[in-house]
This record gives sequence, structure tokens and C-alpha cells, in this order.
Amino acid sequence: MLAPLGGSEGSLGDQLKTARKRAYRDGVALLLADEFQFLTASASANTRITQTLLSMGYCGLPTVYVANHSLLHRLLRRPQEDRDRLLADLMILSPDTPESDDWSDTLAALIAVSPEIFRINPKTDAPQFHRYCAGIKRAAVGLLVEGYRIARSQTNDGRFTVNMEHIQSAYRSHLFFAHRIDIEIVTQQLILGRQVDNKRNDLWCPIGQPDRLHPKLTEEMRQRRDLRLTEEIQRAATSGQERKTNKPVNRTHHTGESSTVVKLPRRARPDAETLRTNAASLRDL
Repeated sequence: MLAPLGGSEGSLGDQLKTARKRAYRDGVALLLADEFQFLTASASANTRITQTLLSMGYCGLPTVYVANHSLLHRLLRRPQEDRDRLLADLMILSPDTPESDDWSDTLAALIAVSPEIFRINPKTDAPQFHRYCAGIKRAAVGLLVEGYRIARSQTNDGRFTVNMEHIQSAYRSHLFFAHRIDIEIVTQQLILGRQVDNKRNDLWCPIGQPDRLHPKLTEEMRQRRDLRLTEEIQRAATSGQERKTNKPVNRTHHTGESSTVVKLPRRARPDAETLRTNAASLRDL
């Protein structure tokens, strides 16, 4: 790995020496590493990853590496001396909150690929869209792709647009199944504040999250969960036959024709004599 950086072969010491000289000569200010969780195929192996990360610091350059949750769990299983070197200076990258400008800008950039088709408002629809993907960028792209497929399958003339109803259908589709499982777990963990599945270390940060992230995002997640719960209760309350026959009620549109309001006549209140007469008539019956 150091050979391309140093431009030389030989022992590790020779490569480090050459790489250090070349870095200072070329003005390299930072050494950045990412995707190291793929360095080994095993979910438990961590020795090779640790050795490689430590060796990157030998070049004498400021070194930063990006670690997802899976990699953090592996590094936490290392001895204290390795953890002290690799986990002593951390910066937690938090997901975008539903109401943030960063999230709406991200959504705007995604739908800018085809703005004439994606009729989604980056500002007003951003919180609802966030509920369907939990702010996960890859899942957000998957929603748009699946929403496009659903909208296109519903037309015969090739004219269609994608709106939030298609995004909701995309979330419930079988092609979004893998993402939906992850999103449900993330939602539960954020609401409960703990890991809900010990087998899914890839979805749980073992060193916690910034306190500033929790309140707003947790409330959004709770609203999405309550909305889904309400829909499931309504569905469970209907019989199988009703699910097959009942269709969503379409909104009626105004035709432009004028209408007339007919007032019902208001009758005068009966007096005491009338009430006595009616009571006597009932007794005679």
C-alpha cells in the first residue's frame, strides 16, 4: 500500500522513508483512509486492520481514517494499547436531521437529476421523506429509484411524475425490503436509546451520539412510528373481504356549477296546552 505513495519497493522501513520524503516534497498535508472494514472478509478479524491503520501513521503525516459502526466494534475488541492509539481522538459524524438545511439540500440535489419527473418539494417534503429513509443517503436514492419504477408502471403513454405517494409505496415495496429492515431498527434504537438487536452492530454506534442530535430527530422518528402504527391498526381492524373490496375514497372536485342552499323552516316551540293535548292523545292510544 505504501509503494504507490512512496514510488519505491523494498522493506517497510525503506518505503516509509521514501514516502515521508515524497510527502514533504509534494506538500501533502493529510493522509486519509476510508472503507477499511473491507480489508478482511471476517466480521470478527481485526488484527490486520489495526496493523494497517497504525502503519499509516509512520509516514509522519497527519492521518485521519473514517470508521463505520462495524469497524468501531472491531477496534473496541483490541487491547488497550491499540485502542489508546486509534480511538483517542474521535469526531462523530451525525446524520442530518429532518428539518436541517443540509438534508433539504441533499434531497434537492438528488431530485435535480430529473426535476421534471420528481415532483417533490425539498423543503416541505423533506421531513416526511426522512421518515422513510432515516436520513440514510443510500436508502434515499433507493426510494427515488423504486418510486420512479412504480410511477412508470402505472402509465401506458410514458407521461408520469413521481410524488410522495409513490415514495410511500416504494417504502412498502418488496424491493425496498432490506433498507426497510435497517430503517425500522434505526428508528427503534433512536426512540429507545439502546441497541435492539445485538446481531446488528453495523446499525449501532458503540460510543454514543451527540446529545444535540437526539431531541428533534427522536421526535420525528416517533411521529413516523406512530403514523405507521395507526395504519397497521386500521388495516388489522378490517376483514379480509373488506381489504379486497374497499378502495381509497377519491376526493371530489368542484365542477364549477352554482349551487343553492335550501333553508329548513324553523317551527315555533309548542306551548303547554299543545303538550297536554298530545299527551292525552297518547294515553288514549
